[in-house]
Amino acid sequence: LRWWTLAEFDKLALDEAGKLEFIFDENARARLDGQYRLSAVGSLEVNEDANFADVRKMVAEATKPPKRLRQYEIIVAHQNVIRYFFMRVMQFDTSRWLFLGGSNCTMTQLRISPLGECVCDFFGAHESCMPVDYYTFNKHSDA
Repeated sequence: LRWWTLAEFDKLALDEAGKLEFIFDENARARLDGQYRLSAVGSLEVNEDANFADVRKMVAEATKPPKRLRQYEIIVAHQNVIRYFFMRVMQFDTSRWLFLGGSNCTMTQLRISPLGECVCDFFGAHESCMPVDYYTFNKHSDA
């Protein structure tokens, strides 16, 4: 069993009765001649009386990529933990984490794309809008 793309399905010569004179091998490269009938598209069964347009719609729906929902994780942690995590995510040498700046009450935003690419939008930024008076350790914003 193999999931076919819409482009691969378009290469098939499906007649109005849902019959095929050939199919492709599992890699969609070599042509295998014979009498075949399309029986299912994904988990949906294809009726004997389904026409080509209906089957084409089923295939188009089944081959759509799933919608990706954005997922956010907010981690409140000590700056040392954030530095180490930053180094790991960005694939830097983790022994250098102490050389990074950052102070209390700052924000770091890391994004991981659907392709696995890591992007740091900001590190140790003071956009938290928390007054410096509320800082618990370094009482100045540029520490």
